[in-house]
Amino acid sequence: MGKKINQSTLIGLFSFISIFVFQIILNTNIPCMRSLPDEIGAVALGAKFAGLDWSYVLVHPAYYYGSASFPFAYLVFKLIHDPMIQYQFLLAVAALVRSVSAFVAVKISMDFYQVSACNAFIYGVICTLITPTRACNIDNEPFLICICWVMLYFFMILCKEENTLKKKWYSFWLAFFLVYAQFAHTRAFLFIVLLLFILVLYYATTNKKVVDVPVFIISFGACYWICKRAISWCTLNIFTDQSNTTEIIPNTVNSLIYNTIENIKIVFSIEGINGFLDLLFSNLWISGVFGFGIIIYSLFVVYKKFFSIVKSKMLHRKILAEDDLFYPALFCAAGILATVAALSITWLSTAIAVHIEGIAPSRAHFYLRYYGCYFGILALYFLIHHYDEGFYIIKYIFITIIVIKLSASYCIFSFINPAQLSGHKNIDWFGYFAPFSFSGSSWSDPHHDIGYFFRATVLSIILFLLS
Repeated sequence: MGKKINQSTLIGLFSFISIFVFQIILNTNIPCMRSLPDEIGAVALGAKFAGLDWSYVLVHPAYYYGSASFPFAYLVFKLIHDPMIQYQFLLAVAALVRSVSAFVAVKISMDFYQVSACNAFIYGVICTLITPTRACNIDNEPFLICICWVMLYFFMILCKEENTLKKKWYSFWLAFFLVYAQFAHTRAFLFIVLLLFILVLYYATTNKKVVDVPVFIISFGACYWICKRAISWCTLNIFTDQSNTTEIIPNTVNSLIYNTIENIKIVFSIEGINGFLDLLFSNLWISGVFGFGIIIYSLFVVYKKFFSIVKSKMLHRKILAEDDLFYPALFCAAGILATVAALSITWLSTAIAVHIEGIAPSRAHFYLRYYGCYFGILALYFLIHHYDEGFYIIKYIFITIIVIKLSASYCIFSFINPAQLSGHKNIDWFGYFAPFSFSGSSWSDPHHDIGYFFRATVLSIILFLLS
């Protein structure tokens, strides 16, 4: 057993280092921050504690972007004084935490599913690269991705752990990382809901408790109290001076609630329904294209299993046991759909403005990064069960293709074609279609004709069928 674990650790490190080195090479092409205020906001706490005065560079001080990078950013600013070198080290931090997913994917594959070393290494690379995020950036997303993987790895360990002391220890760390995710971004609040959901479901289906409940609750409560005080301090002392204003701070829970309430008021109007469908179908479309169809397909498989469990429970039938990775996969499947539904409401006013005011589509139309942290684990679930009997369901293969094609058709006729006729170029905000479109254009000089989207969509469907 020890030899097997050592081998999985070795292959995991090899996969981790491969991704890390690849990221470092990419980072050398980026000399300075370019996605303000995200990056400034993400490292501002570390800069402040290192003694730097950033009051001038915080050009969007009201925007709270999370401070999960604080321990790393503090050391970088404290030990390094050349701005160019500072930024490369900050990018290295992002590369480091993003590469953790490769290590965890290998560990899960080999320790829990006896995947061969070669396949496990490949799985680690695929699961990291299929996770959409800015390649060279020190914002909050690498930390959200890393924490999501670490949390669900602890979940997998806890499902098998019998030692009482170790169970308490792992329960504490699961609670800690769940709370620390809140320090990265407000959207991580969904992690709490999703984790509680799969913990309850696991107990309902297996009659086993994943965590040591007292330790988990006490740890979560204590850590959450500290985290909320830290976030309040940051919003009051770093990102804005709230002592002189009553404005709602963007990217906080209060801001999320306010935007949701305001947009729900208009969602049932003709314009609201149109805008909601634009955002919903555009994000389903890009999920299908960027994920080669396997993300959409995995959603169907996971939800089919979930509803079978619910049906069996309601009819008092025997529940067929699912492997432990199903629950993290359900965590991610629910996270994707919940986030897409939420952003389709919170960004509704911008979607409506596309039709009424003729402005260019917003980033929300293809906001893949917003729920991208869930992609890797769903991909791992797909890869591990790739050749399992019964995993491939012809009906769902056809449904996946239909969803991608219908979403593409709707979006092209609803807002892409009108936007092109109006002369707008930046229709694909982050270039997610670009690698599959063979357009050869750079982000700063996009050529988004219909062929740009068509080629990417067709290629993704072909790759899905070949998989």
